[in-house]
Amino acid sequence: MTDRFGQYRQQWFAGGATARADILAGIVVALALIPEPIGFSIIVGGDPRVGAVS
Repeated sequence: MTDRFGQYRQQWFAGGATARADILAGIVVALALIPEPIGFSIIVGGDPRVGAVS
């Protein structure tokens, strides 16, 4: 089992270019998804802090 995990880990972090692309993709997704629940809570007339927590 640990051998399989080691192989997967080597494939995931094969190079710096893929790691940079993965980090950039994570930042883009976070920037797209964080304001969404805040906007929905404002639309329904709720407190934006409630949307931020959800």
